[in-house]
Amino acid sequence: MKKEVSSFLAVGVVNTIVSWAIYWTLLSFFGHQMSFAIAFVIATFGSWLMNSKKTFDVALSKIKLVRYFVFYIASYLFCRGVLYLSVDYAGINEYFAIVLVTAFGIPVNFIGSRWALKGNIRPTPL
Repeated sequence: MKKEVSSFLAVGVVNTIVSWAIYWTLLSFFGHQMSFAIAFVIATFGSWLMNSKKTFDVALSKIKLVRYFVFYIASYLFCRGVLYLSVDYAGINEYFAIVLVTAFGIPVNFIGSRWALKGNIRPTPL
């Protein structure tokens, strides 16, 4: 489990940098919600690839991809809510709000990713 958490965080750093770059770039063309949606879909696909191979060491499969995206739809709605509350309600700058969204999403996404790729959320005994 410790290896999974550290690997998830390492993959997450790379994925977050890519996601934020896409989000911040798209803010020049779209509002914060549309920019977030596009960045989220692209980052989720990259996350599925990296977490399947690096973090949880599982084979790529269509069913796991579907399960991953089903979970990440719920995660997207949760994170979108955090973004809405941060920007539209609390008045936090839209460029900084993505940092809060990421912080709230990390633990939720670890549990959901583990479920989607391994079929459970409990660590296997040593």
